[in-house]
Amino acid sequence: MRLCIDYRELNKVTVKNHYPLPRIDDLFDQLQGATVFSKIDLRSGYHQLRIRDSDIPKTAFRSRYRHYQFIVMSFGLTNAPAVFMDLMNTVFKDFLDSFVIVFIDDILIYSKTEAEHEEHLHQVLETLRANKLYAKFSKCEIWLKKVTFLGHVVSSEGVSMDPTKIEAVTNWPRPSTVSEIRSFLGLAVPDASGSFVIYSDASKKGLGCVLMQQGKVVAYASRQLKSHEQNYPTHDLELAAVVFALKIWRHYLYGKANVVADALSRKVAHSAALITKQTPLLRDFDRAEIAVSVGEKRRLVETGQGEDFSISSDDGLMFEGRLCVPEDSAVKTELLTEAHSSPFTMHPGSTKMYQDLRSVYWWRNMNREVADFVSRCLVFQQVKAPRQRPAGLLQPLSVPGWKWESVSMDFITGLPKTLKGYTVIWVVVDRLTKSAHFVPGKSTYTASTRLDFSTAFHPQTDGQTERLNQVLEDMLRACVLEFSRSWDSHLHLMEFAYNNSYQATIGMAPFEALYGKCCRSPVFWGEVGEKRMLGPELVQTTNAATQKIRARMLTAQSRQKSYADVRRKDLEFEVGDMVFLKVAPMKGVLRFKKKGKLSPRFVGPFEILERIGPVAYRLALPPSFSAVHDVFHVFMLRRYVADPTHVVDFEPLQISENLSYEEQPVEILAR
Repeated sequence: MRLCIDYRELNKVTVKNHYPLPRIDDLFDQLQGATVFSKIDLRSGYHQLRIRDSDIPKTAFRSRYRHYQFIVMSFGLTNAPAVFMDLMNTVFKDFLDSFVIVFIDDILIYSKTEAEHEEHLHQVLETLRANKLYAKFSKCEIWLKKVTFLGHVVSSEGVSMDPTKIEAVTNWPRPSTVSEIRSFLGLAVPDASGSFVIYSDASKKGLGCVLMQQGKVVAYASRQLKSHEQNYPTHDLELAAVVFALKIWRHYLYGKANVVADALSRKVAHSAALITKQTPLLRDFDRAEIAVSVGEKRRLVETGQGEDFSISSDDGLMFEGRLCVPEDSAVKTELLTEAHSSPFTMHPGSTKMYQDLRSVYWWRNMNREVADFVSRCLVFQQVKAPRQRPAGLLQPLSVPGWKWESVSMDFITGLPKTLKGYTVIWVVVDRLTKSAHFVPGKSTYTASTRLDFSTAFHPQTDGQTERLNQVLEDMLRACVLEFSRSWDSHLHLMEFAYNNSYQATIGMAPFEALYGKCCRSPVFWGEVGEKRMLGPELVQTTNAATQKIRARMLTAQSRQKSYADVRRKDLEFEVGDMVFLKVAPMKGVLRFKKKGKLSPRFVGPFEILERIGPVAYRLALPPSFSAVHDVFHVFMLRRYVADPTHVVDFEPLQISENLSYEEQPVEILAR
């Protein structure tokens, strides 16, 4: 008897360990040629593995006697089999697939000779002793020619079913009527030297198949149809049943050399002179795979063989009430162009376009051709908004090693002009302590500085400063309501308020992270004490605080990445690929010389010159975009689908007589 606790609620919130358990069929394949066997069973195997001290309270359970907690691994924990299997494979990794089979706490030792078995048994027992794993002597079987293992009897003659497992079948009363015979379904033991036959069938609800040998059933298999399979035609369902059977019984059914495949692929599958009525399967096959001309179909209709086809009043060939379109690329291209690019349709998506066309027309692979046509439309690629998850997994920036080692900065522009002429705030943030410094300024700058650009038009790259800008702008709005045009005289108070507010990422206020102590304020004047620290004590305390901040930032980054990546998708391009560049037009904003709300969403295409990190790419921009940083986040890019009909125009560069040209400034969208 084993005690098993109901840990279903605990298992629901446990991160699953997906360590693979071995397949029993694969384990027995290793026993070829073995003649001597020994079986070792561990004593309460799970209880030989100790639980981490911090996780012991999670195993608590209550009985009518008292409260208990497991200090060793208990039955009922979702990760128990995987963890124990991992332990056993690690312990016996040098012997696996050589002379040892391990399944959870059952160990089988097999050898070809008795001399080998003596050495193998000695090595296994020494390994158990070295790892302090204890076996149960009463359940061990040593030096046998035949042993029971995992519900099977293993011997030099092969593997057979354990008689105790089929006792109910062998003791079945002898049938005396036809119904009793039919009710008894027995399975034959497969003969590896013989051939096997598969019988399969399919319906609108499921797939079923039987593996037989010499007229006897070896195995059954069945499953329900998946949601997308319910739309399959009959012949596809029949093929799906065959594929299903071959996947699960592939080790019984070996392929054969096919030297006439090339000739068979050229065998005529359909003859126009066929007089007999087509079967439904052949009719579906013709409809899905074979390009039969309209003229041939008309002849089939006239002879009464095309059941799903008819002739319309204006002598047109109809399929299920829809006009058949011949296999003529020019005709279909003209029809698709009219349905997609005409003034009466205005570039619909592939789903809408297909639904509109299928109500009137029919041709083979219609849905696929409509989707391909829409994806290659140049206008559609430039104007349609993306509806999928944004591209590019979150890439956290590296955590700085020390205070003010790495800073981020930005400008808040367009503010009301103060009495001193200030209209701009320069925001500087320490990336480690989150300490911020706000500097008022004017819109003219004369200092010669070099900036390291982030990806263009992707403010999330510098998310820390962008978030601080939002906080500061809220403070400015509140300040303007009370102090009108004198916001610059209160900017130092806003800086003080921000640096003394709690930051969740570092778990403290930026002032405390920077100086190692809390700052006094009118609210907490008497709560903050002072402690003098000099020399090594100050250095040690500062280093410890910095390491704590870095650890908290790493934890926060990991948490933020896991949340963000759920709503994103991974997208990669190769050097040389052609891509469109996202414009995201806004009214009254000039961006890439595209102004106005009705300008295209994407411009280009442009060639990718270089990959910059996991999610950024350098593009070959034309001279008219010289004022734009040429590195873009993958979120800004859309893959260009080429077509021979595309004519991509680039704006010409106006060069004067002295071989110079005028650069047009480009205003960057407000972040």
